[in-house]
Amino acid sequence: DDDEAIAIAVGLRTAAGASVTGIEETSVRALVKLEQVLPAHLRRRVSALGAATATLPAGGPTVDPQLLTVIAAACRDSECVRFAYRRREGVDSRREVEPHSLVNLGRRWYVLAWDRGRSDWRTFRVDRLSKPAPTGVRFTARKPPAKDAATYVAQSLSAAPHRYEARV
Repeated sequence: DDDEAIAIAVGLRTAAGASVTGIEETSVRALVKLEQVLPAHLRRRVSALGAATATLPAGGPTVDPQLLTVIAAACRDSECVRFAYRRREGVDSRREVEPHSLVNLGRRWYVLAWDRGRSDWRTFRVDRLSKPAPTGVRFTARKPPAKDAATYVAQSLSAAPHRYEARV
C-alpha cells in the first residue's frame, strides 16, 4: 500500500548513508527503480522527501555486509563461529562463539553470543571482528540473558566502563 511504498523509499534513502560498506550505491539504484514504478502521486511524495531532506555524513565505523551475512546465517543455523577480535584497548584474541543475534544501534553493529572459551554471554562489535568463519559445529540454542537481544546489548553498553571521565 502507499504507506509501505513510502517506508521502503525512506529505508532505501537512509541505507544510502548507512553503516554497511558498499550498500550505498545499491540502495540508490534500488530507490531509482522503485521511483520508476510508483504511481505518480507517490512518486511526487517520495521526490518531495528527497528534495527536502539533507543528510549529514555520519561518522563512525562501517561493516562489510559479508560479515553480517556470515553471522546471520550462523545465528539462523545454530552454528558456531570462529573469528579474530580486537578489544577497545587494542588487545587481539581469537574467539569461538555460539551467535544468538545481531543488534544494530545507529552506526554500530553488535553480535550477542555465548563465548565458548569464557563460558559466558558476550557482546562483540562487528567492526572489531575479522575473518568470521562457521566451524561446522552445531549447538543447542541457550536461553538468552535478557528478554531480547537489543535490551541486553543496550544494558551491557550502559554498564561498560567509559574510557574517559570528565567533570565540568
